[in-house]
Amino acid sequence: MASFEDFDSDTDDEFLKDVVALPLHPASTATGILESPQNVDSVKKLNQYKDEKIEVIHVKKQMSDVVKDFKDVSFSSDNFLTDSCRGHQCSIIQEAWISGGMGGQQVKQLAHKLFSSSQNPHLSAVYLMYHSYDFFKNKTNSLAAFVVDQFEVWLEEFHKTNGYYPSVDQQTAKEAMVAVSRQKNGKILKKIVNMYKGVHFKTQLIEVVNELVHHQEFASACRLAVALELFSDFQKEDFVLPLIVQDKLPLAEEYLKKNCTMQQAVVSFLDRHIKQPCEMLHLISQRSLPDVNYEKMNSKNIANMVIRLAKRFELDDESHPETILRQKIGALRYLVHKKYNERSIDDENWTELVEIAVANSLDLQVELIQQLQCIDDEAATRYAEIYAIPEERLPYNFSPFIRSDSCSQAPIKPSNEMLAEIEGKVKAEFYALKMPFENIHWICSWESVQEFLDIVSKSAVVGIDVEWPPFVTQLAKATVLQIATHNKIFILDIFSLREDKTCSIVYSRQLIRILFSNPHILKLGYGLKEDLQVLSRSLPGIEDVSKSVVNWIDIKNLWSNIESKYPLFVPSVVMNEEDILLSRQETHKGLSGLVKQLLGLPLDKKEQFSDWQKRPLRRSQLIYAALDAFCLLEVYDFLQKRSQFLEIDWPGVLKKLGTVHHSVN
Repeated sequence: MASFEDFDSDTDDEFLKDVVALPLHPASTATGILESPQNVDSVKKLNQYKDEKIEVIHVKKQMSDVVKDFKDVSFSSDNFLTDSCRGHQCSIIQEAWISGGMGGQQVKQLAHKLFSSSQNPHLSAVYLMYHSYDFFKNKTNSLAAFVVDQFEVWLEEFHKTNGYYPSVDQQTAKEAMVAVSRQKNGKILKKIVNMYKGVHFKTQLIEVVNELVHHQEFASACRLAVALELFSDFQKEDFVLPLIVQDKLPLAEEYLKKNCTMQQAVVSFLDRHIKQPCEMLHLISQRSLPDVNYEKMNSKNIANMVIRLAKRFELDDESHPETILRQKIGALRYLVHKKYNERSIDDENWTELVEIAVANSLDLQVELIQQLQCIDDEAATRYAEIYAIPEERLPYNFSPFIRSDSCSQAPIKPSNEMLAEIEGKVKAEFYALKMPFENIHWICSWESVQEFLDIVSKSAVVGIDVEWPPFVTQLAKATVLQIATHNKIFILDIFSLREDKTCSIVYSRQLIRILFSNPHILKLGYGLKEDLQVLSRSLPGIEDVSKSVVNWIDIKNLWSNIESKYPLFVPSVVMNEEDILLSRQETHKGLSGLVKQLLGLPLDKKEQFSDWQKRPLRRSQLIYAALDAFCLLEVYDFLQKRSQFLEIDWPGVLKKLGTVHHSVN
């Protein structure tokens, strides 16, 4: 390595020539501009240099704007280098970087010699980084990033030669943290904290973060606090809440994920102000907060933030009751819409789901009556009586329904012939399960699971689907897992298996090993990734099922790719004017719409929105669950046969589309 004497005896010109062996043009000696014909392609390189020089001037102006409300960073002096000499060498390195095409061996050698010739190499490195013309630009290929990378390399070379690393003192570490906090490149920040032992000095560096908070540089304060692992030294009002109202939630989450106490405090604070979000601002800070995103300061967005944070940090419902109530009201309104607008829920399902939706909540019971009074005043009156709603809580314009004598007759019970006729119409309207009901097997014990796995392990392809409760305010857990083969359908009662006292990780992992991780079984799903995410939370030992599944196809993605790249696969249908009109009014989407397009009729989705936790399940629920998994096999078989008819190589199609996966992630 170069010694101090070697560096000090060189003039700036000699220093540059000694390292890069490039003669300086006489006219440019004063500025240190490189114009070597060996290194510059004549006019092209000179023009490039001029462009970069203009950028330097522009960035320097930006730097002055950035620090106008801040005191500029003051660096300690180096006993081996005068401030003017150190600054001049930094200018030479910077201009070598520009004229040399952004990087290369020349700038590396210049930087390494500067580090070697300093009494305090850590100080010289951060000085060079901070005074780089592109320091404030968040670029991975900037000179500032290059300097930090090269200092890391130089430290390793020093250690290899001397057997130890050069020491760094508290003052230098503080100056480095002050400097690096002025920019936004997270990679640079992490490396500086590591090389300057920021975590070791973190107690002494709290004041640096406080200074950033004082100047309302909340993002920089948060980044530095995270890098220094200062997770118990600040209040939520310091920078976490300001970042949230600035619509910088992901950055705030980085700090929150290591501060469990603050997680609940932040969620509860947001939840309390969900109705009037702007009231939060004066509670966060007595000063006016900069860059508040007022467009996002509404109840809907605040609720979404609360839900996101509560899910990520697995907080219980008690931490955000207002948001939970808001979610349940939304679910109740959707239920009313399904019943009265779509007419896709029958009376039996409706009764069950209303009981679940309103539970023991007076607020939800009142909401139900308010929703019903305009569309079904008889039902509104009935539920007001059932739940004994206090008169003062009833809607102001509520008028009880009075049944007339003509309406008080007992309902006529339909005859068997009428029921058969209705059932026949339903079958004609929706796609039916082409398998005897006796071939649907209910699996509710771990002993039965073993028998199921013995059978399914011999299958070449299976259809997979998962059901979970309709009203879930937090992370959903599966209640039913359906596995269909070509001759049997197995419905696993995940809800009961989870509660079984004999449930163990060993049993659960057999599901992964024998089924999901088996490369010899092709797994078909529709939105399989979401299904497996729900399943992963439902039994002990299968948390990694999404990472473990192999040899699977998502029919949803497969069909989307086929439609766009292989239009011949889409069956052509001759339609009259009435059919065209009906197709424009089509409401069947998702898997139901795909089944109709390929197999002729849509799926009956009335049972989708039903109580999947109630035991025993109704026959109609079992048929619905079985068909949702079995129809995936039928769709896949149809596409295979279609490819044969069109003389298209089916394995080639799958390979080209990249739809057969080795894992979900």
